[in-house]
Amino acid sequence: MQRSPGKSKNSVTSILRVALLFIFFIPAISQACSCATQGNLIERRNLSDLVFVGHLVSEKVDSLNHEKEMEFSVNHMWKGGKKAEAKWMRVRTALESAACGFEFDFSDTVMIFATLEQNKCESFYSTSLCSENIINPTKRQIDSLWMQSQNKKSKLTK
Repeated sequence: MQRSPGKSKNSVTSILRVALLFIFFIPAISQACSCATQGNLIERRNLSDLVFVGHLVSEKVDSLNHEKEMEFSVNHMWKGGKKAEAKWMRVRTALESAACGFEFDFSDTVMIFATLEQNKCESFYSTSLCSENIINPTKRQIDSLWMQSQNKKSKLTK
């Protein structure tokens, strides 16, 4: 049984119309992460509210808000946090890398650059792919940030 050329053409036209409806009239659901480079370590420290090196010890997923809260043990802290929090810090990130969420591994040492965020109920630290966190920072990177923070302190006390 052969199809008539008219029916084939109508089917293709119908499919194209439906496809165009989806393209132009259905809002996009996807997200994409796009970041501007923040510069060297010192510039990143200056743009951040919280800077520390530590290890991920726990993570709690909040599917409703599409984020996760992570707790880190802190080895070195350069900026932010209260003295009582100096051993442990909590930081949030988006669940997906498409939404700029940063993926941490429990076995890595990480240098975190985070900003202080505020919602209706609370303040919290947040980090993302755009924060340019460093996985397994070198001793030179850690020392460089430490020296710069000490130089800044000595200039303030003079």
